[in-house]
Order: sequence, then structure tokens, then C-alpha cells
Amino acid sequence: MAAASIHQGLLQAGVSSRFYYQDNQSSRTLDASFMPLQRLVTEQPASEAPWYLPWEAHTRKRHHRQRVREVCRYYELHLRDNDRQTEVFSQPELVHETHVARPDFPHQLLHLHWTAFALDWPSFFRSLPRRLPIVWTLHDQNPYTGGCHFTTGCERFRTGCGQCPQLLAPGPHDLSRHAFAVKQALLTGRELHVVAPSRWMLTEAQKSPIFRGAKSFTQIPYGLDVAALEPEAGREAFRGQRLLPTILFGAEDLKNARKGVQYAIEGINHLVRLVSQTDSGQTPAGEVGSGHDLSSGGSSSPGGSGPGIRS
Repeated sequence: MAAASIHQGLLQAGVSSRFYYQDNQSSRTLDASFMPLQRLVTEQPASEAPWYLPWEAHTRKRHHRQRVREVCRYYELHLRDNDRQTEVFSQPELVHETHVARPDFPHQLLHLHWTAFALDWPSFFRSLPRRLPIVWTLHDQNPYTGGCHFTTGCERFRTGCGQCPQLLAPGPHDLSRHAFAVKQALLTGRELHVVAPSRWMLTEAQKSPIFRGAKSFTQIPYGLDVAALEPEAGREAFRGQRLLPTILFGAEDLKNARKGVQYAIEGINHLVRLVSQTDSGQTPAGEVGSGHDLSSGGSSSPGGSGPGIRS
């Protein structure tokens, strides 16, 4: 959503922009500026010299078999049936390569967002023009770690990872160490500009050797068009009425403790108690129970009248 908002803001400002996506999870109709990722990348290199085709075809097949075996080996060793994994963990190397689909990259600047499970780092970055400016907006920590999307306090990304606490069979040369080296090699010498929505994320990103050669680090908070949240017609419909507050809580995974849904429930219950104590004319709304179905993604409004959680 944040990426799409930036794209639409650029279009409104008169800037030419194209938005490439892997899966369309939006219910709205997308205009022609939104394009499937397959319009940008392909499994085959964009151009090959005709007189090298027979030899290159043989070499590429052998290379492809080797890399698939390597990717699968790391997955089987460290990620399959992983009960130590508390966050998303993704490999920078995929089974399928993602080369830029044309030798002359059609844009003057590339703005990356969340690329996990969509881009194969080696084939993608090697097929980009070397001096292409790349802006990378961080939505989690994965771009500068050995694979985890949040470190949960681990500081190993500052020294190249290895012994990853989120992997099965961790060791000094585990998947996190290998992936870290792959990322660092591919981003070295790039015209990279790192953007983070929070000061904390920006500070952490600057600690990673993967971003050691970045040209700039900038904090840019997420933008939100507040006008769209308060249409005039909506305000008029409720003018003069006394409304109970509605508290919105959203998260990609409500079961993830880091998202803080339990703290939100505790905070709402505290507010309910405060309202009950200070407003004698209002019937206490009860409490949001700790047994709230976190997997349903629905809303909770006890008694049909109190503050609730909507996700």
C-alpha cells in the first residue's frame, strides 16, 4: 500500500512512473501504469550473441542445475519444517532467475520496496545497468540481513551473520552467512540510496556492511492521504450524534507477538475501565477478552457497544 501511494503521488505530480507487482491483492481496478512483474523480468537473459548460443545454452543449463541444487540444499538444511523461525526468512537466490527483460532498462531510476520471494538477487541485479540509481525503501530488515525479516534483537548482521538463531542447524557458514555474502557482493558499487520510514530502521540499516557503499540514508515517514479518510458526506451523516470511539488495529499477522495485538487489547481494556470510572452516565462496555480470535482478522466489540479492534 505504501509503495502504491508513492506511485500514485508521482503520477499526480506529473512524473512518469510504472508500478510492477508480483501479485495483485487489491480489490480496486488497476490502471495501465500498474504492470505484472513479468513485464519487467524473465527467466532468460535479455540478449545473447547468436554465435555463442549453442555453447551458452549448455553452460546456462549446467549453471542452472547447480544453482537449483544449492538453493534447495540450503532450504532443506535450514528452513524446511523450521520450528525455530519466529519471523519470515527468505533467500536472496530463487530457483527461477529474474533477469531484466530487455537490455536497455526502460527507466531512469529504480525504486525497490518489498522484494522477498519475487526477485532472484543475482540474476536481477547483474542484468541492471551498473550506474542505474536505485532507491530502496525498507519495510523490514531483510535487505540488509542474511535472510531474516526482523532480527528480534540479534546483532550478527553487523558482522556478516552466521550462527543464525532463526535457522535449523545454525553454524558459522549457514544460509544466513551465505545469503549475506551474496547480497553484499551484488550491491557493492551500486548507486544505492536507502530510505527508511523510521529513525530506528534507518539507524539499524547503517550498521550493516551490505549497505556500506550506499550513497545516502534518508528517513521518509509513510505518507497518508488523510482527506480520503474523512469524506464530507460521512461527517454530515453523524453530525450532532455522540459516538463511541473506534480503534483501528491492523497487522499482516495478528498472531505475531511483535505486532503487539496483545498490548492493544490491554490498552483498550484500560481505556474501558477509565471511561467506566469517569463517565457515570455510560454503561461500562466490558472488556476485550484475551481469547479474542486472532486468526479471524475480524473485529471485536463486546456487547455491541464498546471500543473494538478492527483489522
